[in-house]
Formats: sequence, structure tokens, C-alpha cells
Amino acid sequence: MCSATVTRIHSSSDSALGPKEDYIQRPCVLALVGLPARGKSFISKKLAIYLNWIGHNTRIFNVGEYRRVATDAYKARHDFFSLDNHEAQQIRENCAKDALEDMCQWLRDGDGHIGIYDATNTTRERRHLIYQTVVEEYGFELIFIESICDESTILEANIQLKTKSPDYKHMDDKQAAIEDFKLRIEHYKSRYEPLEVDTEEKKYSFIKIFNAGERLYLHQCDGQVHSLIISYLCSLYAPSN
Repeated sequence: MCSATVTRIHSSSDSALGPKEDYIQRPCVLALVGLPARGKSFISKKLAIYLNWIGHNTRIFNVGEYRRVATDAYKARHDFFSLDNHEAQQIRENCAKDALEDMCQWLRDGDGHIGIYDATNTTRERRHLIYQTVVEEYGFELIFIESICDESTILEANIQLKTKSPDYKHMDDKQAAIEDFKLRIEHYKSRYEPLEVDTEEKKYSFIKIFNAGERLYLHQCDGQVHSLIISYLCSLYAPSN
């Protein structure tokens, strides 16, 4: 049983899961949303492991990895993510589009069933681009998964882990890395627009996860793919016996 409180909005009852071919009618994209250090990559990896295990060819497309290929290590410092850094902003936009296109082509070519788009996707403009590309251009299913966290203990632990990422491998001063990453978060906060039902995004299917599974909020979550994802997220955050 899921320990989290689940709020379901604008969603019909989900039927029981059937054979795989019954609920993977077309390729599906799971697009993560949220500020840095909110567990998006953790969710992506766990979902990929599970979905591959039950027989659905799933692959993660992490925009951060595209960025690291496209830039030098020093450009990972917090000012690279500032709105005032127009050159860096263009690089990040290009990386996001490249990852999105690669994922959609992989799904279109029949190689995969589910693509996981692991990025912040914190603006309505970016999510509109994802919707246009995934749904309108390619005709795939799209589910946004937003991770929201304001619990200080969880955030501090996540930030500690982030300082071990490739972005900070050349920084020996751990405290300096922590402070730099916190400044990166502030850059994203300045333009963060959560998914909301009273905006044009009400047509999207999305799942909100609060404080590492404390509560789930479901919007326009109908059908078997949604049931599969929601069921797994509930089990992922269930307390250990």
C-alpha cells in the first residue's frame, strides 16, 4: 500500500493492469520537472530499472549529460545557470532540444517503449515545447512528473550528493561546492513555474510528488500507463517493513 496521501484530480478510475501489450499502445515520454536537488534523477533511474525489468524498453535522456559534453568543466559553476549569461542559456537550450529530439527519434524508430526526459523543465515555455514535440509532432503519450521538496533535511542530503557529481569533480573544497550548488538552485528558483491546473497546462497529464513521497497529486491521470507509474511510485516511497 502507498503510505503517501494521493490526491486525484480530473481523472477517471483506472482499470486493472493487463498484459503488456494492453497498456503500451504507443510510445510514452515521462518528463521530469523540478528544481535541482529534488530527486529527479533518482526517480528517473528507479523508474527505468523497474520498467525495463517488467519488459518495457526504457531509456533515460539526461540533459545534464548533454550539457557536460557540450561545455568545459568550469562552465558548470553557478553563473553558467544565470539568466544574465545569454551564451550559456543558448547552450542549455540547445542541449535540451538535442536530448528531446534524440529521445523522440529513438522511440519513433521502434527501439524503445518509454523515454524518460530527465531535466529541470521548470518553465511553462519549456514544457510547452516538450508537449508540442512529443504529443503534437510525434503523437506519443506524455506524462510530466514534478518533484517538489521543501523539507530541509532531505534537501541538505540531496545537495551533499550533488557535490559528488561530475560538475564538481575538480573542486576539492567541498563546502565551496555546496555553496556553488545552492547558488545554482537560486538561479532556477527565479524562473520556476510549477505545474498548475489553473493555467494552459491543465490539458497536460501530470503527477506531483511532495517531499519524497509524503503526498502525490494526480491530474488527468487516466489509463494503464498512468496506473503502472503511480503504482510504482507508491511502492517506491512506501516505508520499509
